[in-house]
Amino acid sequence: MALGLGSLLAPLLYIGSKNALHRFTQVDDPLEILAIHVVPAFFSLLLAPVFHWERGLAFAPSRDGLWVLAFNVAGAFTLAAWSALLSFFLFGSLAACGGLTREEKGQIKGKNAFMREEYPGNICTKHCM
Repeated sequence: MALGLGSLLAPLLYIGSKNALHRFTQVDDPLEILAIHVVPAFFSLLLAPVFHWERGLAFAPSRDGLWVLAFNVAGAFTLAAWSALLSFFLFGSLAACGGLTREEKGQIKGKNAFMREEYPGNICTKHCM
């Protein structure tokens, strides 16, 4: 049952999260990390205690099942907070040393120009030292 529900929800979760990220935040996610890894992992943490074959809320509703669901939700938000905190320090330090800034010309030309080394040099050695 869980496999069937997961198989039906997977494409909807993927397309929905990919479109929602772009529409509401204007964030370009070329590797689709959020749609492929984050959203399915969060929903698996939510659905695992519901469809557990012995103690799942769908098969044997109990207070223990609700506790497991509550701990999984708390764990999911803990992981999200940890990732956000690490990202804040990583990208904050890059922004502080100018590692996240690019010229408008470079943004328009995009990745191909950067890969052809029209913008040579290590970012941190150029801006931080």
